[in-house]
Amino acid sequence: MYGFAILSSMDYRQTMQFAEKYHQLATPLAELHFKEEGGCGVWTINPMPHSRMDASLYRFVLETQFGICISLQRDVMGSSFAARELHVTYPRPDDAA
Repeated sequence: MYGFAILSSMDYRQTMQFAEKYHQLATPLAELHFKEEGGCGVWTINPMPHSRMDASLYRFVLETQFGICISLQRDVMGSSFAARELHVTYPRPDDAA
């Protein structure tokens, strides 16, 4: 139902507010926040703290959430959507391009 509600929305801002408010239904491993800044949409993704989350699991959760956010944007805005920037708190991976 969460995905159907997102795909059925006619208003981008309302869609992003809904996605942020109810994201735990689809992405329970991270906190998501959306804001508009300088004419751009900005998603902040923070994996939920857990005693067993090491650096590689943190990175996996974060990159999975990146993929989900990109997929959401493409579903709402069209398949040509591409993120302008991605910022992380770990070193740039070899396959970043």
